[in-house]
Amino acid sequence: MKTYDVVVLGGGPGGYVAAIRSAQLGQKTALVEREQIGGTCLNTGCIPTKTLVKNAEIIRQAKNSDYRGIHIKELTIDLEQTIAMKNQVVGQLRQGVEGLLAANGVTVFHAAAKVLDQSSLRLDQDGEIIRFKNLIIATGSRPAAIPVPGAADYAQTSTQMLELDQIPQRVVIIGGGVIGCEFAHVLQSFGSQVTILEAMPRIISSADEELSLALEQSMKSAGITIKTGCMVKEIRAAGEEKEVLVQMDGQGRNFRGDQVMISIGRTPNTDSVAGLGLEMKGDYIKVDQCTRTSLPHIYAIGDVTGIRPLAHTASHMGKAAAETIAGMDSKYDDSIVPSCIFTSPELAFAGMTEAEARKQYQDINVGRFPLIASGKALAMGEPEGIFKVICDGADGKLLGVHLLGANATEVIGEAAAFLKMGAGLKDLEETIHAHPTIAEALQEAALDAGGRCIHMPPKERQ
Repeated sequence: MKTYDVVVLGGGPGGYVAAIRSAQLGQKTALVEREQIGGTCLNTGCIPTKTLVKNAEIIRQAKNSDYRGIHIKELTIDLEQTIAMKNQVVGQLRQGVEGLLAANGVTVFHAAAKVLDQSSLRLDQDGEIIRFKNLIIATGSRPAAIPVPGAADYAQTSTQMLELDQIPQRVVIIGGGVIGCEFAHVLQSFGSQVTILEAMPRIISSADEELSLALEQSMKSAGITIKTGCMVKEIRAAGEEKEVLVQMDGQGRNFRGDQVMISIGRTPNTDSVAGLGLEMKGDYIKVDQCTRTSLPHIYAIGDVTGIRPLAHTASHMGKAAAETIAGMDSKYDDSIVPSCIFTSPELAFAGMTEAEARKQYQDINVGRFPLIASGKALAMGEPEGIFKVICDGADGKLLGVHLLGANATEVIGEAAAFLKMGAGLKDLEETIHAHPTIAEALQEAALDAGGRCIHMPPKERQ
């Protein structure tokens, strides 16, 4: 019977980081993964969708290139090659992670497992028992099902949609969150007529309302139909199409498409640890800031904890878990976590929304800078969007940054660093930004919050 200092259950961005960090710290480490190394993020989430987002970006630029003096007579999409390219990227990155695990001396078991007690688990493949001194649960999540008639028979998950063999004419997407909006952007660029049905009053409800509504308007202008306040009642066949029946505005309506995709969130994978008796918080495993569960020597990280279900938060938690096991003073701080939505334009944010800031602070200042006034955005041909900065009116401390526009998902890293350090408006104002860059718009938004914006007329700031 093999015994390890640390066994990590799940090989996603939280699990493999935890395993590598544990090995770096001298722990005899094993990782157990029942599917593919890299988890949802690498195999069926972040990475494959971003390859398709890039294709959508190329298509959009090609279709709008005439004004630049670049004339493309015919544009065709080879979907088979597109999917093959996506799979190649995923495969290359997965091999890279597998190589890193091997190079750090992590033993990998490709098998499903059942945790038997607080010191052992059984591999389903051959019944082998593995003992551990410490266990890190990193089992992630799966697409949530919608409890309505016909959903299992007539709708696809985001994972299934990544393997399309033809571009659908019409697609109905149930859910206007991150996954739904990104797929809508991709499919619309590929030529599909897309309808989003969202139960909440607006899409991306976790984002600042002003920018969420601006993105919604942008998507509508691009030809995407968005219906909010929709409660799905049934999904059924309608000839060769599928039909979604919803209740909205007190009335029943139906929407048809060749494909129906469900993206209403995710459900934690806790089946392999169900018998341990862990303290739960709803459907999720309850943990402290060191990622410790209610049981000694058992830790949980990532989606299975319900704490900001993002790949980068899972990785950060994995590092904290490994270091805590090694006796280090390491905690997970989720006060500043950037969120990124890869639509067109991109949406990214960190810290408080304007509504949250107004509830907590007596006085706040808000600065805005439209990208139509950005030299780099105009040169790129992507002037749509606005950068927004929120600060405490009393001392200028930065409270939140919200970006809608080109390269927003890259610029948010700088904003998160300022927020994490507890920086003030003056720190951002006085940081010299290279010209011409999109990041200059962040500095201009900060200047606007203090009433000192340079590249926007005063009357437009009122």
